[in-house]
Amino acid sequence: MAKPSWITVVSGSTGSGSGTRLLKASPHTGRISRVDSIEGVTSGGASDHVVLSQNGASEFITVDKTSYSVTALGGTVKITGTSNSPSLKVSQLTDSSLLSNFALKVNGTAYSWDGNSSHQISGDPGASSSYTFEISFDVAENQTESSKDITFRLTDSGDPGASSETITITQAAGEKTYGSWDVDFRYREWRIPASGGTVSPTYGFSIPWGWNGKTSGGGTLTQADTHTVTYAYYNSAGPDSPFDWTLDPTTGVITMANLKTNQTTSDSGHIYIKILIKINGQTLWDTDYVIQDENIATYTLSSASVSLDDIPASGGSADSPNFVSASGKIDYSSGKSDTPSITSSDVIITLSKTVNGSNLGSTIKARTKLETVTATINWNGSKVTQNIDVYQQANQATYSSVNATSATVNSPGSGKEIDIEALLSPKQTATYTSGATKDIYSFSYTFTNPSSWITVDELALKATVGRNITGLTRDGEITVDIEGMNYKSTTASISIHQESLALVMPTWDVPATFHFDSIGQSDLSPAGLDLNITNPDNSGWTIEGPSYVRESTPDGSPLPISGTGDKSLSLSPGVNTSSSERTFELVLKASTGVIAATCSCTQDASESVEDPSWELPATLAFEGGGDVVAFSITDSNNVGWRLTLPDWCYVSDGITVGSGDCDTSLEARPNDTGSARTGTVQLVSTDGNTVYATCQVTQEEYLIIE
Repeated sequence: MAKPSWITVVSGSTGSGSGTRLLKASPHTGRISRVDSIEGVTSGGASDHVVLSQNGASEFITVDKTSYSVTALGGTVKITGTSNSPSLKVSQLTDSSLLSNFALKVNGTAYSWDGNSSHQISGDPGASSSYTFEISFDVAENQTESSKDITFRLTDSGDPGASSETITITQAAGEKTYGSWDVDFRYREWRIPASGGTVSPTYGFSIPWGWNGKTSGGGTLTQADTHTVTYAYYNSAGPDSPFDWTLDPTTGVITMANLKTNQTTSDSGHIYIKILIKINGQTLWDTDYVIQDENIATYTLSSASVSLDDIPASGGSADSPNFVSASGKIDYSSGKSDTPSITSSDVIITLSKTVNGSNLGSTIKARTKLETVTATINWNGSKVTQNIDVYQQANQATYSSVNATSATVNSPGSGKEIDIEALLSPKQTATYTSGATKDIYSFSYTFTNPSSWITVDELALKATVGRNITGLTRDGEITVDIEGMNYKSTTASISIHQESLALVMPTWDVPATFHFDSIGQSDLSPAGLDLNITNPDNSGWTIEGPSYVRESTPDGSPLPISGTGDKSLSLSPGVNTSSSERTFELVLKASTGVIAATCSCTQDASESVEDPSWELPATLAFEGGGDVVAFSITDSNNVGWRLTLPDWCYVSDGITVGSGDCDTSLEARPNDTGSARTGTVQLVSTDGNTVYATCQVTQEEYLIIE
């Protein structure tokens, strides 16, 4: 039996007699139906055939695998499958730029294909049977930081309905790889003066990068790209004293304070700063340093004084100068200066030579200059010189205290002369270094004599006791300070007792009684009472009476009035403002208080006259800085008047007592007492017994605003 290969005779292909045969067709994967025949042949050679046909399969495209993975670097992907399509095409590709170098094999035969256009399968093998295919292509490198899914289908360009499942190629995310970075961090002004200042840094950087293990090709990051920067001290916590710096961690600005008077060295004033740059997860850094110049002290010794002790009389050397004082200035590089207190430990003193002195023994000799040496005072390199005279001490004597004897002298009333030196007999003893002694009788005298009736002649060392006309005995004393050698001194006294001479009393030419009119005048004199006092012994006298009786002068003194010797004067009781006659007594006394004479006086009662008046108000306020008010006094009847004022007020013309009309000004001094003050100004009678007018004055404190 002849049959096609795709037919299988199930019940056998040979037999005898009539029978039925079951035929089975193998699967047909081709798109086109297939037709063939089966022929039966007898043993006798007769034959017959049956035509068989089998429908074609539906068009299909299947892939062995729908998911693939590639690295970020990319790679070649091979997709295998089976199809009966007459053509193959890549459809619905998400990004055609990512796939390249397409290749196609059909049933092991390679074909050229760009992957973008439809490929007609040569000979259309799928028409008769399915075929195997292999598609390969390269996936481009992923130069992004995100993973990618590339999807597409394989289709027949003639029948879009024929399609494979969606093929997904998952590519890993790309990674940036950074190369070696370079940072240029600088403080351009890196030396700061000792006086301080502010410096700012500059910086720049670059860092190349690429994708997926390559350190180039992707670009270069610079300071123009977004980044952060911080600054910090490097290998230290900051500057050490006396340096005072501040670092701004965000700007890198360094502010250095003035070193003032803190002295520093050239290698002490530097510090390192670190810049830290962060960009795209990368950390870059660099360091630089800043120096503050050393604060150099320059010493200037402007003056200095040293001394040398005298070489003792016993001999020795002058080789140890004594520091007395020095002044100078230190100028620092910082611009500051200082004028410290210089002590002996701060300077070095050298002498140009050493001077020696011999032992003077018993020779009495004054302090003697031996030589002049030059002293050099060195204060940290600044020097001044001073010439010093070198002396040897005197060979001196030692003096005892001064001895003298106080004495008492009795003097008659007519007086007496006293020999002071003979009476006190002062004496002093000198002991010399040699052991010799000598009595000294030459002294200087200082006299204290509180009694006016004892006169001392300090050159002649004589005292004279004057005449005693007091009528009483009297006692006095002369105190004598006696100074000898070496300023030794003592004090002695001479006590004097004197008898009294007979006293001649003072007299005047005043009658036993006297009469004044109401304004203080008399029939004998417009001045009142004119009198003459006779005092032949110049023993002194006093006129006593009521205080409203005064000398008849513009500034005459009120009673009592005292004096010595002869004198002429006039007395007046002033105006009697009372309506009654008044009486009083004038008394002349000797200096001893004994009454020498008296005069009984009367004065007429006041006539009806107008009292003095003024223009001042009852109250008046002055400014604190001083003030003045002009006013007039009216005294048309010449009654007489007196002004009483507080001590901080005065009148411009200085006249506080007068008679008749008067124009003047009341002035207040500036009030610097610290508080307001008050006072009373009055217009009163010349005797002060009658008040004509009163003005209460006040003054505010004088404030000085600064």
